[in-house]
Amino acid sequence: GACGYGSLVDVRPLKARVGAVSPVLFKAGEGCGACYKVKCADGGICSRRPVTIIVTDECPGGYCANGRTHFDLSGAAFSRMAVAGLGSRLRDRGEIQVQYRR
Repeated sequence: GACGYGSLVDVRPLKARVGAVSPVLFKAGEGCGACYKVKCADGGICSRRPVTIIVTDECPGGYCANGRTHFDLSGAAFSRMAVAGLGSRLRDRGEIQVQYRR
């Protein structure tokens, strides 16, 4: 990713709980290494616990290019927000509403 973490994203404490963020949060690289608690806002399929992610990249175009806040989470981070056993269903939804804080 743009932050230069390379294979470190698979090593503790990161352990694939990483994400790319929109330019609003990436801030031309100043956002690299920032930690966010991200929680899915859909009570039916999501657990109430947030996942802590570290910013390792800037997400490209599409949803990220519209001037809004956007998190492009790793599959591991995305699944961790789901109720046990429903991680793949949550990932299949694609874009979801989240709450976050730094």
